[in-house]
Amino acid sequence: MKTLYACGDSWMAASLITPGQHMTEIVAQSLQYELVPLARGGMSNGGICIQIETAIANNADFVLINTTSPDRVEISTAAETGRYHFTTADINYSGDQYISIKYPLNGTRPRLTVDSLASLFDPNSKSISVEKSHALAEYFREIYNADWKRQVDHWCLYASLHRLHQSGIPYVLILDSLRVADNIPWLTSILPFKTFADQAFADRAEFNRNNQDQFQDPGYHTMQHNQAAAAEVLIYYISRTFSSLLPDHSASPP
Repeated sequence: MKTLYACGDSWMAASLITPGQHMTEIVAQSLQYELVPLARGGMSNGGICIQIETAIANNADFVLINTTSPDRVEISTAAETGRYHFTTADINYSGDQYISIKYPLNGTRPRLTVDSLASLFDPNSKSISVEKSHALAEYFREIYNADWKRQVDHWCLYASLHRLHQSGIPYVLILDSLRVADNIPWLTSILPFKTFADQAFADRAEFNRNNQDQFQDPGYHTMQHNQAAAAEVLIYYISRTFSSLLPDHSASPP
């Protein structure tokens, strides 16, 4: 069975709370592909690059990707073992509600914790030890430069996206919050952030304002009807851009 790899953070991450209702699950079912969920909440851009590289190494048939904000980092949580090339097996996928934590490709030999600064600095967080949290806080007080981190994230994604592009694997970049596509002229399969968000998540802000008490976030920050709308936009774009990905119904009865 052909595979659809989902790379990104929470926006691209299907949830255990709402099985089958995330846009990546709906798109995979529509294409009759197996979903390979690599996306996870709190993922950094460096982690997303690892996901992309994993998709390439495993000969994915199709890849969906989003980028994220640069306020997320990768923290070493295990001794080095001499392996140079990181895959999602090296990323800690535990402790979340996303289906990616159940996928056997992910987190089998974790040596990186990837998360947002807010989560890592949370005193109640169990992502890293107290000692590492203090060391990280000192680093960000004395050394960290947010503009430099953003630039490094751009370079990192440029490299991994270029490898994906050269591999010939079809892909779509959506929800590009880091706006890497602005400086990558060879990227050919892009759903612009505003276009996609306006069509797929148009009523999210209004819903959250009026129904904050009722909204139970499954992890991807929208209601299921938003995900169905997002899937519809994606499927339409894929049908116009990659007709070869669509299921072959030529043998089906009339």
